[in-house]
Amino acid sequence: MKKMSKQDGKKREKAKVAFHRRVGETIARKREEAGVTQGEVAGRLGIGEEAVSRMERGLVPPSVFRLHELAVLFKCDIDVFLRESSRRSVDQGNRMTSMLQRLASADRQFVVEVVEKLCARLDQEMPTENEVAELKQAKGSRPKGAKSAFML
Repeated sequence: MKKMSKQDGKKREKAKVAFHRRVGETIARKREEAGVTQGEVAGRLGIGEEAVSRMERGLVPPSVFRLHELAVLFKCDIDVFLRESSRRSVDQGNRMTSMLQRLASADRQFVVEVVEKLCARLDQEMPTENEVAELKQAKGSRPKGAKSAFML
């Protein structure tokens, strides 16, 4: 098995920090939806209010058991904390499906049309995977200090 490079290790750590932040944001959102304060959550879990704040800010990731306790407290599925924090397209699609199911038929159709138009617009503005690869290759062959077209 190949050892992880320093650069890969830094990327992994950055992704981990971002994921913890997103999980914390999900915890905060679920707490607000449940209509409880950080103090009330702390009291029910037997921890300090600052500990709840640190979880919500993503500074301290909750344990699996703590996620279970939060799910019971907020009356939601435990996987919500991970699914809603995920950047995987399948998880995001499932989240969109969940949101759409709560809407009336006409509202769902409206949302779908808006998303279709937005995606079409973004597709026109976004470079293809080949264009991105070419830009990365060109960036690697630039003299040090030279600016790319995106920086000009």
